[in-house]
Amino acid sequence: MNNQPDESTVKDVYLSDDSKTKKMLKVSAIMDFVTAALYLAVSATIIFFGVRMMNFKPADDAEAAEAFGAAISGIFVILIGAIFILFGALSLIFFIVSIAYGGTTLSLANKPIDKIARRVRSIKVGAIFGFIFAAALAVGGIISAVSAPASIVLFFALAAMTIATSVVNLKMVSAVELEWKAELERRQEAGEYYIQ
Repeated sequence: MNNQPDESTVKDVYLSDDSKTKKMLKVSAIMDFVTAALYLAVSATIIFFGVRMMNFKPADDAEAAEAFGAAISGIFVILIGAIFILFGALSLIFFIVSIAYGGTTLSLANKPIDKIARRVRSIKVGAIFGFIFAAALAVGGIISAVSAPASIVLFFALAAMTIATSVVNLKMVSAVELEWKAELERRQEAGEYYIQ
């Protein structure tokens, strides 16, 4: 005879309105939406500058040596423009991901803790990729500063916001995992859950 309780009889446990975990879910969602807005604004600016750089043309009336030098520098500017467009496109992808994560995180606040714990795993992976993307943005900013010094501010602002959002998301995931662990322990003590 099976002495284990039927999972359908286990009562769903929801987060209380004043719980730290629920507050962290809301803060994480807000950070995702703010980051998404920044990604959209910065990526549009970066793509704009990238397209302008890609349209570089040396002066027609320059002498041969000057024209050759201008052509070499033009190729360099075009390459930097391509980097701008690449990072702008990646920022647009992260804009979409941030909107999706923000919406998911906000909707999780009113779900049972076991469902929240399962869904935040993907957010943890996204936060780790956020750190990698922030490092790439910093490198892109340094490279772009060679031909457009002011652009480093855009890249570094985006990298800083990405790191801040990733840190908040990791803290939120940690809070959810602690809450879920406490709930599992409560269920075991109450005889509602057994580890096989």
